Amino acid sequence: LDSAKQAVNTDDWKTYRNERYGFEFNYPKGWKVLDTPDAFGMVVKITNPSAPKVGEITVGYRDNPDRLTGRQWFDAKVFRTERQIIGEIVVDGVYALETEDSGINTLTTVYAGKKDSLVTISTVSYPKELADIENFKYILSTFRFIPAPN
Repeated sequence: LDSAKQAVNTDDWKTYRNERYGFEFNYPKGWKVLDTPDAFGMVVKITNPSAPKVGEITVGYRDNPDRLTGRQWFDAKVFRTERQIIGEIVVDGVYALETEDSGINTLTTVYAGKKDSLVTISTVSYPKELADIENFKYILSTFRFIPAPN
């Protein structure tokens, strides 16, 4: 991920912080950030308004009462017909599973389980060849778990 930091100018990036769910990450200045509840928890969508066809980067939060690792979550809960495992990476000191979608949209998803939560970080684009991989890698490299209030 260090090469991503060198490839993207991050001098004016902002920090998104969610104390309720216990995470933060940096994102490009001028991009739109939208918190949206969903059926499973919460999703943060990060989009570049000057290139809407590039797609979006999403950070999803899920309750994880069984305290599954990213790999265990993927094995137990993800519909896998189009997703394949790329490998394991470390996200803020937590081992995470990196997967790739062989379909036309989601390119890469990272699953990181920590205590009673699970975070997914994904690139989504239509078609996937337009995904903003450099910014995705940098956002992923700045992701941090922070203490959530009790």
